[in-house]
Amino acid sequence: MIADDKKTGNISHGIKQATYMLDPAAKSPQNKMGEKESNPDRVLLVITEHALPVLASSPPKASARQFMQSINEWNRRHRNGQKPPARSWQHIAISFSPKDHEQVSPKRAVAIACHALRLVAGGKRPVLYVVHGDTQHVHVHLQFGTVNDKGKIHSIHRDYDVWLETMAQLEHTYNLTRVSHRRTCTEPTPGNVPGEGTPTGREYHAMKRTGKPSGKAQIRSILDQTILQIETVPEHRKFARFVKALKKAGVGLSANIRPDNHVAGIRFYHGIFSTSGIKGSQLARNYSWPRLAQHNGFQPENPHHIDLLKAADIRVLQWLYTLRRKAGTQNEGAKPRTITPAEIEIPEVYPQWLQEYLNTLKTETCETTNKAVPIRNLVSRMAMRARQLYQACLRKARRGWRILHRTGKSTENPASHILVGDCEKNRTIKR
Repeated sequence: MIADDKKTGNISHGIKQATYMLDPAAKSPQNKMGEKESNPDRVLLVITEHALPVLASSPPKASARQFMQSINEWNRRHRNGQKPPARSWQHIAISFSPKDHEQVSPKRAVAIACHALRLVAGGKRPVLYVVHGDTQHVHVHLQFGTVNDKGKIHSIHRDYDVWLETMAQLEHTYNLTRVSHRRTCTEPTPGNVPGEGTPTGREYHAMKRTGKPSGKAQIRSILDQTILQIETVPEHRKFARFVKALKKAGVGLSANIRPDNHVAGIRFYHGIFSTSGIKGSQLARNYSWPRLAQHNGFQPENPHHIDLLKAADIRVLQWLYTLRRKAGTQNEGAKPRTITPAEIEIPEVYPQWLQEYLNTLKTETCETTNKAVPIRNLVSRMAMRARQLYQACLRKARRGWRILHRTGKSTENPASHILVGDCEKNRTIKR
């Protein structure tokens, strides 16, 4: 099932749309007399809800005017003096696979379309259902009012995702042929899970122009493949493998970790989102942090998992890269640019734990608090120390929690202590 051909407009546009739906000769070529011949297979069934019925003897345009008049009267009556909707009607077409031709009769097609409309836009409203059979696949045109019986206006601007998710849901409900590629699923995902996110109009046209997946689709694809890879990994090692696999695939991450160590969300950095990142929930609902945490082995009560998220934060590398740029391009024989620790700035917008972590890296790699050091050397040493802390957290996430469950106590200090308070004990850099 595919929901497409979404339209709206003013009253005259609504009449034209309804006329096109009802006219059996709308797509027929003109004969020598300039007239169009009716196609008996085009209009298979016409049904209305909460509107006057369409008579077979009535001209299509007259029936279309009558239906639009029913919508206007309904809106006036149920808005009860409130501001009328900017758009009084909406149109969408639901198409069925040719493989389902035998089990989808015109009446069954209308019943499924009615079910879909109830899921997308709840409540009663005037609806015109017209089933067409002039193509290889049976399809139903729906034209309905935007005001329901409670006076609530249906939002027509953000409902396309809902329509496509509903199509995927009803394919399961009615045992219909499942669509493997739709705009909500530009890249095939395991099981074609409904709700994989719709590209924006700009993304969609860029995909058509270049023939390549969008930036969101690329990140979704990497996440799907990563989750598939860790399915057979032991539960206590899943999350460490998940973080490591993302890093290997070139996807950075930064978690929104609150002071009580609650993870409120996550951002991913890859491709066109390498600088500012994109929230997991903006990729699709299934990629929000609560949904991902159900599949990547994350345990909120495990301190090592929190510490690994902190050590793997992409903002550490971004900060080092910004600092590295201050060194500029160095000509051969020129004196390297230097900087004192006091001149190293840490963004105030960073969370408290990240500021403390970066301060720790700075104090570890500077011999004194006032001596100027070459920027290149300083950045290299801080990057090396950051990698060491990341590897230490990765090892603890793989085995520390298993030891804690077996013995009742951890054999190592939490990685957060390494990050912000226990660096002297774990220092391995030679000065």
